[in-house]
Amino acid sequence: MIVNFANILNIIKSQRIYTFALITFPFGFTFINLLLLKTLVNSKQLKEQSDYISNILDSMEDFIFSVNGKYDLQSQNHLDAKELSPFTDMIYNHSHYIDLVSGLRDHFEIHYNSKIYIVHFSKSNNLVNNLGILSAKDITSLKEKQNQLEEKSKELEISSRMSALGEISAGIAHEINNPLAIIQGNISLILAKFKRYGKVEENQLEICDDKISQNIERISNIIKNLKNLASKESSLSYSTIDDLVSKSNPLIKNITSNHGIDYDIEYKVSPSTMISFNPVEFTQIMFNLFSNSKDAMDDFKSNRWIKLVVEDSNEYVIFKIIDSGKGIDKEIEKNIFTPMFTTKDFGKGSGLGLSLSGMLAKKNEASIALDIAAKNTTFIIKAKKFVSSFDQENAS
Repeated sequence: MIVNFANILNIIKSQRIYTFALITFPFGFTFINLLLLKTLVNSKQLKEQSDYISNILDSMEDFIFSVNGKYDLQSQNHLDAKELSPFTDMIYNHSHYIDLVSGLRDHFEIHYNSKIYIVHFSKSNNLVNNLGILSAKDITSLKEKQNQLEEKSKELEISSRMSALGEISAGIAHEINNPLAIIQGNISLILAKFKRYGKVEENQLEICDDKISQNIERISNIIKNLKNLASKESSLSYSTIDDLVSKSNPLIKNITSNHGIDYDIEYKVSPSTMISFNPVEFTQIMFNLFSNSKDAMDDFKSNRWIKLVVEDSNEYVIFKIIDSGKGIDKEIEKNIFTPMFTTKDFGKGSGLGLSLSGMLAKKNEASIALDIAAKNTTFIIKAKKFVSSFDQENAS
């Protein structure tokens, strides 16, 4: 048989299937091998990624769970932890669990094995057959530090109150001596009349009795306010504006009268209006603000005055403490509520007054701010009005 190009073509045409197999088999085999190799590589990479993610999850102190469509919890880390099953059950059976997963709550706390955990849920639409991810974080140490900070804050508050008592101690003798002198004078008058005439007229006794009673009450109020200022007890309560101002007035007037400062009160709202504020803490705030105003006017030779303006503002009552100063420099303004920040000379200020006042206001659901637009130096206390359930029903 003669081998030439024409014969080769005839052989290929007659043996098409064999020829096709001969040509395509090596390529097909190579392609399948490459495909298998790629699959193996991808599988290895996926396993490495899965192991990497598992290692990350296991290295986390938080407990991570996925939540399926039936609200069941499926742990994603710490699978070998002995306490995982009862811990999972405690979360699942918690009264706020459904609200959390449903988005009605942001978080809840649980106590387990002498530890405190905060439980969060993050909803996700990208998780197949799962509603989202739930995490339980151990916040025991944070809670302990928070408690320590609260204790420090209480100590700071008491320290500031005791400091206030120390500052006004010089004026207390004057405040108490005046009514004592009146009491002593009236008693001496009664004794003198009795010794001389053997009797005292009834109307004169009544006059002396009234004066003695008034001044005993005055002394009692001074002592009561001092005790309140030093008291450790404080809680959110409700008082009339008149009651709050009256309780703080003895300390305020001690600051103003002893330093030649004119003091005036202007009511633009009924003094009988009830607001949510603890009287002790209101007095502390007012004392701090008035003390700061007094210190700021130390160099003023004249025009020394402080005015308290009480205004209505819908569901709030506004207390404006205005003094004759011309405001606070912008560089100082941004730091005035920062703890330990002070512009006073060494030994004259601790830098705690305004920061403590801000903290006390927040405890009473109120706020303190500097009015930067005011002509004179003005601090604003914004306090909530107290509305009883009876008033709410009538309003509706």
